[in-house]
Formats: sequence, structure tokens, C-alpha cells
Amino acid sequence: ISPLVGEMSGRTEGGAVERHRSPIGLFNLNNGNALGIGLPYGSMPAQPLIDLAAQAANLGATEIRLAPGRALLFLGLSAPSSLQVSATTLGLVTSPTDPRTRIAACPGAPACASGGIATRAIAETIAAQSADLLDTSLILHISGCAKGCAHPGAAALTLVGDENGAGLVGDGTAKALPA
Repeated sequence: ISPLVGEMSGRTEGGAVERHRSPIGLFNLNNGNALGIGLPYGSMPAQPLIDLAAQAANLGATEIRLAPGRALLFLGLSAPSSLQVSATTLGLVTSPTDPRTRIAACPGAPACASGGIATRAIAETIAAQSADLLDTSLILHISGCAKGCAHPGAAALTLVGDENGAGLVGDGTAKALPA
């Protein structure tokens, strides 16, 4: 049973219903190009990001900016396609059609003590094996527990972990009673 609204310190209440489209890919600007690279599920281990930043610096990047939708914008690159290939190799999101852009997944088990399921592993499996099911009309939310931290608003489909394993919620939040 989830705590009521306002009972849990730091709880995300009534979060954004709409997800921002991430600026992923190559963009022409008045003063050059920008390369948008997404972080899968909003996070990444430090070492791949350190490696990417070092390569960006070697390619003349003048700035790395945070962007909506859990993305990074690299400005001033001499060879943006080279950095894009490296980012793909490192496991980052480099295409706006990547199915991971339509999956919201919290850290889940074992990273979160509340997580009842391994959300990131499940998300990666779904993205790899069922990418054709994840079109732009669907947001899939994979939540380790009923808190719904990764996507506090309603999603078309939510897989939520609980003490019995996992359940599905259609057109609702992780707090709703799973089918």
C-alpha cells in the first residue's frame, strides 16, 4: 500500500503528464552544429560519460549542455558523426527512434531498496526484442515499486514490481492497483 500524497518525504507527486521529446541527433545551428545524445533511462555510469566527454574535448567541443528529456547537447564539434558513433558504442541513445526513448525505467532492484524487479534489465530486453511495439504513441513505464519515481504521471502501460512479483497497469500510474 502506497503512502498517501504528502506522507513520504521527497516523493514525486503528480509529476509531468507529458514527457518532453529529447533533442537527440544532429542539429544545424546558426553558428555550427549541436549533437544531442540521450542517457538511457536518464542515467549512465560515470566512466562512459567521462570517456565521451574526453573524446568530445578532443573533437573541439566548446560546451556540453543539459537538455530536456534527459539528454546532453554537445556544441562546437569538428566531427559530430565521430562522437555519435562513439556514443552508440558506449550504449548511449543517439537516434530519436531508439525504443529506449519511449521507456521510463527507474533504477529498480538491486540499485534501489524499494525496487522489487530489475527494471533496467527488463527495459533493455523489451527495447531489444520488442522495439516495433514501442511507437511514438506509447510510453512504457517500468517501475520497481508503487512510488513511480521515473514517471510519476500516467503511462499507457506500466509494469510495476511488488511483493508478489510484478503487475500491469493500463492508462495509469505505478500507484494504481495492477491487473
